[in-house]
Parts: sequence; structure tokens; C-alpha cells
Amino acid sequence: MENKKFLSLKQTAGLLDVKVDTLLKWIRAGKFPRPDSRINRKCQYWKTESVNLFLESQE
Repeated sequence: MENKKFLSLKQTAGLLDVKVDTLLKWIRAGKFPRPDSRINRKCQYWKTESVNLFLESQE
């Protein structure tokens, strides 16, 4: 993963190899952590560490 501080909704979905709508469903269902920063429904950002922790927990 690139060393960025924040990942956008689209970047996070791409990293997880899912569609944006799928990621939004996972968030609503509690299967993926809520964004660390949020402007509106489509402008959501996760800290790189948050996504890394999720990926590690799935292994």
C-alpha cells in the first residue's frame, strides 16, 4: 500500500477490490470501520492505519 495518510472512499474500495456501493453497505452493516474523516456520503476518508488494521484482521 502506498504511504499516504488518508485514503478516499474510491481508493479504499479499490484497495479492497470491491465496488464503492459494496463498501458503503459494509460500513452500514458494521463489517468495515466508519471513516476517520467525513465531509458527506461520498467524501469519506480513512487513515491508512485503519485500513491496514482491517486487512490484518481479515487474514
